Amino acid sequence: MSKKDLKKGDEVVVISGKHQGRRGKILKVLAPKNRKNRSGKTLPTTAPSRILVEGINLAKHHEKKQGRQEGGINEHEAPIYRSKLALATTYDNRKNNKAQKPPATNQPEKTRDAGE
Repeated sequence: MSKKDLKKGDEVVVISGKHQGRRGKILKVLAPKNRKNRSGKTLPTTAPSRILVEGINLAKHHEKKQGRQEGGINEHEAPIYRSKLALATTYDNRKNNKAQKPPATNQPEKTRDAGE
């Protein structure tokens, strides 16, 4: 699978995890956080970026009533790692290619020896 950058507005498919197979549009791409060592130097990050996808990985947040605002339980999208997502067009093309290929018949036929 080619590594393409995912951008805001792209349609993606979740390829692993509890939301596997679900589709949604990218709301926001969050860059990985920089780490610092003890002396304060910034270290290069190898962590994949995290992405907010519409309607996927919903988290509940309990809010207290403040002034005129109502309190209650609100749902919002939580970030998901980029490695768990694929572009919808790429995902669909791979599924179609696998469905069209006939099964491999290179295996020798199994024979049963009678009498031995």
